[in-house]
Amino acid sequence: MAKREKITDQDILERLEEGSLIVNPRTARVVSITASRGEREIRPDKDRRKFRFVRITRPGRGGRVALHVLVWMAVHKKPVPPGYEVYHVDFKQLVHPDGINNLDLRKLD
Repeated sequence: MAKREKITDQDILERLEEGSLIVNPRTARVVSITASRGEREIRPDKDRRKFRFVRITRPGRGGRVALHVLVWMAVHKKPVPPGYEVYHVDFKQLVHPDGINNLDLRKLD
């Protein structure tokens, strides 16, 4: 089986724009819609640093995307600018830690 190329920000934005990837900015719920599989929720997984990630695919491409970054991209309809990062305002918030109300953009040092 051929290895997939890494998914790009542009791939993600195209899926958001065409409606095959739906992100609820308040709850950070992600739904994928494809012709072959229909509508299905993409459930996040955690890495060692406690961030939650979702797997996003396009034909021939795929990869994990940090859920908080995906939410920010879905709301602002653009990739995170170079030299900036999306961060959690309150990392201890338990209800919807990856929701847009708990996210902000900051310049890297």
